[in-house]
Amino acid sequence: MYQSSVDGTDDAIRYEWSIGIEGMPEGEGIFDIKIEPVWYDVGLDKNLTICTNQKLPLQHGYSYVVYVRQWVSQTTYTQFASAGILVDYTPPLVRKGKFVKESIDSCLNDIEFSTENTTLTACWKGVFSDQQSGILHYFVSLGTIPEGDDVMKSENIGLLETKRWTGLSLNQGTKYFVTVMAVNNIGLSTSSYSDGVVIDFEKPVNGVVFNTIYHRNIPAQAADKVIGSSWHGFNDRHSFIKEYLVALFECDGQSNLTSLRYVNVGLKTKHQFKGAPLKHNRNYCIAVKAIDAAGFESNVSLSTPLLIDKTPPKGIKCTSYEVTDFAFIERQIHDQGLELIGPISFKKDEFLKFKINLDHTAPEICCGDIAFTYKETENTTMTSVSMKWAVIDAESGLDFCILTLGIPCTIEKLLGVEYKIVWDNTFMKEEDLVYTVNIGTAEGNADLIQNKRSTETHAILDIENTDEIFVAIEAKSETGLTCNYRKMMKIDV
Repeated sequence: MYQSSVDGTDDAIRYEWSIGIEGMPEGEGIFDIKIEPVWYDVGLDKNLTICTNQKLPLQHGYSYVVYVRQWVSQTTYTQFASAGILVDYTPPLVRKGKFVKESIDSCLNDIEFSTENTTLTACWKGVFSDQQSGILHYFVSLGTIPEGDDVMKSENIGLLETKRWTGLSLNQGTKYFVTVMAVNNIGLSTSSYSDGVVIDFEKPVNGVVFNTIYHRNIPAQAADKVIGSSWHGFNDRHSFIKEYLVALFECDGQSNLTSLRYVNVGLKTKHQFKGAPLKHNRNYCIAVKAIDAAGFESNVSLSTPLLIDKTPPKGIKCTSYEVTDFAFIERQIHDQGLELIGPISFKKDEFLKFKINLDHTAPEICCGDIAFTYKETENTTMTSVSMKWAVIDAESGLDFCILTLGIPCTIEKLLGVEYKIVWDNTFMKEEDLVYTVNIGTAEGNADLIQNKRSTETHAILDIENTDEIFVAIEAKSETGLTCNYRKMMKIDV
């Protein structure tokens, strides 16, 4: 249905009207011009209401024109035409790939998280289009749900394509949505809302860091070219972890964690430092911190120290020595520490350990290497023992060194054919050792015990029909380095 009116001169004797698609002959698109008349007489009425044929309704996207003929005589008329009227049945469209953005700057990027809870900017340039009647104005609102307005009520802002709110009081951890409604010139509307922005001004929770890539710690390692690390437990309540930063440093004396050289490993939860200049007998730590989507950094988490130890366990073997004396002939104290030098000899299969109690008023010291030099005589082998101590940090708690007589490996008879093999003093190492034991009735054999792994320093077994056994013990440190003890031993039957 369409209504129209016309102003004419008083000398008109009648009017005729027609309607059709703009740019085409009168009546085209409304009437079947081959069989229907296209002009209709309305006498002297100056308005009309047109009802179109259901078979030929007004077509979406076309512009229609009303024509009027004013007859002033039986043969004379003047023809008038209205402006085109565009038919629009559809609301504005949302263009593909376009969306409402939240921003804190010039809308170059759509933010998912914001550290600002008092201001927010929304942008929708190029989001809506209406090729028929065109956009008349926009309504914009802010809420905690899509199409919601519980924070800021819907507001008509004309044809502006940005809106900035100030003086807000947005809650941390809450997601907010901007809704924009576009209204075209015939009153039809379409809404589109943003994907939401979460307010986050809290740094992530830090987690646990390990000094291997297997999510466990080890006290030491022998490799001096690579250190592994892994971590878990970093979390962020309101956004998410975006990336991790990892650094390797020497633990001893390092206190300024901000000066570390961090490596960005993305979202990986393990990393290996390859080619690092690791030094023997130094402790190394791994520092990890997380960065969340809002840009906040967590506190730094540190691994337990990892000692670089390239030395294997030390074995002791003494042969053909007899004790003749046990007295130091020289005692020297100097700036580098305490040094005792003296001659001593050993019985067969014995070794030396000394225990020296220190005056607590003196600097605390610990044992250094023991150097043996040999001097053979006609009946005995004399050994000059040079022992050195170096001053260490008083916080270590060491106040004595141990050096006493002992035998590396012994056999104790129990009951019947049962014997106990003991190697308490066979290896010297401060850390725990793991032993692999092989025992046989002939050198190189392991017919009594084969490849037995143990952290104990003894083994109990039955021995029959032999007066000696072959003992082979491998000691492995926590760093994986090994030392071996091999000996044929007599049995007291």
